[in-house]
Amino acid sequence: MPSAPYSEEAVKKHVEGTVVPTVVVNAQGRVSEAKVKRGPPELIQAALDSTTLWEFVAPNPAPFTDTVSVSYGFSKECPGSEASAGSVEMRSGLRSEKGSVIGMDEDLDQHLPASFESDWRAGVAGRMMLSITVDASGSVTQVSVVKPLSADLDRTTAETVRAWKFKLLSGNPESFPDVFLLPVQFRTTCSFHEDP
Repeated sequence: MPSAPYSEEAVKKHVEGTVVPTVVVNAQGRVSEAKVKRGPPELIQAALDSTTLWEFVAPNPAPFTDTVSVSYGFSKECPGSEASAGSVEMRSGLRSEKGSVIGMDEDLDQHLPASFESDWRAGVAGRMMLSITVDASGSVTQVSVVKPLSADLDRTTAETVRAWKFKLLSGNPESFPDVFLLPVQFRTTCSFHEDP
């Protein structure tokens, strides 16, 4: 079932848990009403918003009432043997030795590198460091791996970054092409599981 995102308040307070609403499903299979029985107050609105996204097989007879649960939690870093996913993070602003600062062009749909299941299950995690050369148009013209993690991650990360476009945030446009160090953090994470 799709779920609405965390509220900003819940993220700031790092609230995790399960909200238990009672829902009424109408003849079209949509939730027409939802009332919360219990759950952390910071997560209640997100859980109610989630129920509006749900679709059920049209009940007969309708309406149909049921109690459901919506769980929210943060992924936690854990050993590869216990990992259920891998995550990728990177800084938004990069500074060169010449003092120029660039950031990814947010007007474009640019994806982070993939995190391979074979790597995160094997516990491959840590910080990869790339050296990238960026020209005056913001295109990446050269990528080299300065600090590797694994052959697959190194290769695909370099290929992904080579397709990125950057914007000059501060500095002299005449100083390009310029070289930037790009750290990419790979983590092994475990999904949230609430204790019974």
